[in-house]
Amino acid sequence: MRVQRFVPISLVVMLMFCAFPMSASARADASHRDQIWGSLSSHEMKTDSTNVFDKEITVVVREVHGNRRSRIVGFSTVHNGRYAVDMGRMPAGKYEVSVDPGASDYEGGAHMVQYPGAGHSVELNWGISTDSSAIPLGENAGAPWP
Repeated sequence: MRVQRFVPISLVVMLMFCAFPMSASARADASHRDQIWGSLSSHEMKTDSTNVFDKEITVVVREVHGNRRSRIVGFSTVHNGRYAVDMGRMPAGKYEVSVDPGASDYEGGAHMVQYPGAGHSVELNWGISTDSSAIPLGENAGAPWP
């Protein structure tokens, strides 16, 4: 009788991850799956005695059909300068991401992004100010809103 020897699959997978560690951007993408996410920053944070992120700022995402805004599909409050809007199983397409300043002194802004669909994410970082509209920052900012 012949005894078969095999290596447990979990050991093979563990060794593979140790040999080929995941990059920081891949980890970030995995943690933000099905989300439009990013951060807000302001040059005024250095001079303002109150924390910009304690304000009631909300990021709102709407569907876009043609060049017309449609219903709200998600929103997120800002915590410690970061937001993450859960897109669930929303299909690929155009979405408007807007910063709603609420009762804060900051200005709002809107930007259109091309969301690739379920299983993906879009990073959109914002620069906010009290004297001009919020503007998207970074290379993953999508297309400007008309």
